[in-house]
Amino acid sequence: MKSVFVSLLSLLTGVSAWAQTGFFAEAGVGHLSLSGAKYSIANVALSSSGGNTVPGTAGPFTTNDSFSREDDHATVPFIAAGYTFSENLGLRFTYHHIGDLTTIADYDVIIGGDAVAGSVHTVFQDTTRLFTLSPEFSWSVNQTIELTVSPELNLVLNRATITTTTDDVSIMIVPTSPYSDESVTFGGSADVKFHLSPQASLVVRYKYTDLKPSRDRTGHLISASLRWHF
Repeated sequence: MKSVFVSLLSLLTGVSAWAQTGFFAEAGVGHLSLSGAKYSIANVALSSSGGNTVPGTAGPFTTNDSFSREDDHATVPFIAAGYTFSENLGLRFTYHHIGDLTTIADYDVIIGGDAVAGSVHTVFQDTTRLFTLSPEFSWSVNQTIELTVSPELNLVLNRATITTTTDDVSIMIVPTSPYSDESVTFGGSADVKFHLSPQASLVVRYKYTDLKPSRDRTGHLISASLRWHF
């Protein structure tokens, strides 16, 4: 019985028989759930009879019944490359293409506190790209399974277009308003690696990330990928 216990303990805590070190490449796809998006309009004004304009207010907005569409999830492909220094330490650089996110809002323009000047239709379109640098801290569970946690440093790039239309002639708008934003944010991930061979691993990962330039969104990504060591 003692020998069986020792053998089991060695299996659970011992290092992998397929210790994978050196350079690696990884490719996969994940499901991204988004939350916390904020929307605002700064290009709406009311035209007066004297030809002057009075600033109107429209926003900031959060998710409510005024949205006929809001993309709060996305399918995200990604690629990664890195280096595994030892069984417990590695470094990974990842590119996620979040792609196009669209929100459609119909709302009223408020003038003078609570007076409704008219209704406006706005389409928010965002294209978000995510670059991540992360150290990997890993522990072998048995000969084929490895657990990893990673603090992450992100560079978030967002390119957006706001397209606004209205049927009310008293409302002056800028029909299309493009802008861009970028920021460094923090996040983290945890994954399970299933070593399929001395070179190949299947990686199942959970990732949390702050996508602040993309309208203050936060993201939760569940993904699967194939990693190949050279």
